[in-house]
Amino acid sequence: MKALISERLRTPRLIAERLAPEHEPDLARLALDARVYPTLWPSPYPPTEADVHDGLRRQLDLWERHGFGLWLLRDRATGEFVGRGGLEYTDAPGRLSVELAWAIVPERWRQGLATELARAAVRTGFQDLDLMELMTEANIISVFIGIESPNEASLRETRKFQNVRAGGTMLEKVHRIQEAGLEVWSGMILGFDHDDASIFEEQLRFGSSPKRVGNFGPFFSWQFI
Repeated sequence: MKALISERLRTPRLIAERLAPEHEPDLARLALDARVYPTLWPSPYPPTEADVHDGLRRQLDLWERHGFGLWLLRDRATGEFVGRGGLEYTDAPGRLSVELAWAIVPERWRQGLATELARAAVRTGFQDLDLMELMTEANIISVFIGIESPNEASLRETRKFQNVRAGGTMLEKVHRIQEAGLEVWSGMILGFDHDDASIFEEQLRFGSSPKRVGNFGPFFSWQFI
């Protein structure tokens, strides 16, 4: 089918292009790296070149069937291969979901490339795909969002800049997701350096603020760090 999202896009440091058969050597180098496959591969045994080939065929099929999928990632300045990532359908959680997936070559870890890709992919998903509409059409009933904290200073401390960018308050964004027919599950964290004793009341107040839409209401889980 016709691609529903950009087959090629640019971020400040990346060029992303739709996966193609000729990308298999680069993908194999990434997927077979002993530092990488433990983070991606579900089997206790290392993947093989045949597994990489089958995985690429699956990704190509996803693009053909759904009009979106993963991109190959190159360094915008040098053209060097740095990874792959994007949006894809998955049933890994036990139900059909849209996943934001990525894998970066180890030499470029801790440089923020995955975050850069994630922002571009999510923006593309909501602008080009109307991602929430697609999710409800696919009978996806819930999303998990790492809101983490209602304390903006704590979000900036942990570089969760996507949670404080323009486009409305966090609660307004949660309401928009609920109004699309999706139940919102959220992970919340207590104990950041910028938190004080008032964070307990803030968390409870925030947790009781999202509204119910139809039968949907929020579920919050807490982590203590």
